[in-house]
Amino acid sequence: GDDYMKGIQLWNIFKCCWELRGFERFMLDMAMEPELVEVMADKFLVHHIEESKQLVRRGVNMIFVLGDIAMQDAMMFSPKMWRDIFKPRLKTWIDEVKAEKDDTYFMFHSDGNNIAVFDDLIEIGFHAVDPVQPECLDVEKVKDEFGDRVCIHGTMSLQETLPFGTVDDVINE
Repeated sequence: GDDYMKGIQLWNIFKCCWELRGFERFMLDMAMEPELVEVMADKFLVHHIEESKQLVRRGVNMIFVLGDIAMQDAMMFSPKMWRDIFKPRLKTWIDEVKAEKDDTYFMFHSDGNNIAVFDDLIEIGFHAVDPVQPECLDVEKVKDEFGDRVCIHGTMSLQETLPFGTVDDVINE
């Protein structure tokens, strides 16, 4: 009902592909075997759409799309490559599921500095982005620039404050 959400975590297409091929091999595939990457990404897209539709029919109303695309200081690959390969598929995934059940929410998870594609994530329909790591991004700047268009989730330091801070440090942050 209105009291809570039912969510599920699903890997993003990039994560599925690199888990299948191995990280190093898949990074090479993106540069050297683009046709293979396209085929794999399309197969995972079809699977994710059907899986997600089945889930929303059964009451799930929040899909957490997980899988890092960034490191501490930059994307793992070029924003152009992300836009060419993964952005259109993520958009299709969201659009197809929302056509099934319009009140489905999508949250994107990636540690690191993914600021280069933040606008893209909002444009294709993500309602929330998680986390906005203070080690990687200026949380206040991200809030000022994007906070009126997307939910900024998880802005506490998971590398410093949470594991090493006192209870007061955690409360203050």
